[in-house]
Amino acid sequence: MIEQKPPPSRRQKNTRKLTVLKLARNMLLITPVIALYFTSHGLSLTQITLLQSIFSIAYFSLEIPTGYISDRYGRKTSIIVGTIIGVIGYLFYWIGTDFWSFALAEIILALGRTCIS
Repeated sequence: MIEQKPPPSRRQKNTRKLTVLKLARNMLLITPVIALYFTSHGLSLTQITLLQSIFSIAYFSLEIPTGYISDRYGRKTSIIVGTIIGVIGYLFYWIGTDFWSFALAEIILALGRTCIS
């Protein structure tokens, strides 16, 4: 007699989905594309590197405050808010035309990512 495994629970399915989402996000697939996007808007390699530094500093600086907010209001709420903020950050990329608008987009994206992490 062959024993059949019970179907995966909802929690197991959601854990798998979250793992795939985190893997895709952490691979930073957008980085080479965004560098080309920045150069098409007239930014130099120095400015692009500076934008990446701004993102890293903002990410580091916002990690603890957003962790507190996540603990206070819940992980699910934090993920939803982080996703919404991330979409807003990408909208700023879309409407951005100069270094400072892209810098603002980097800060907003860092905030969104820290809410999710």
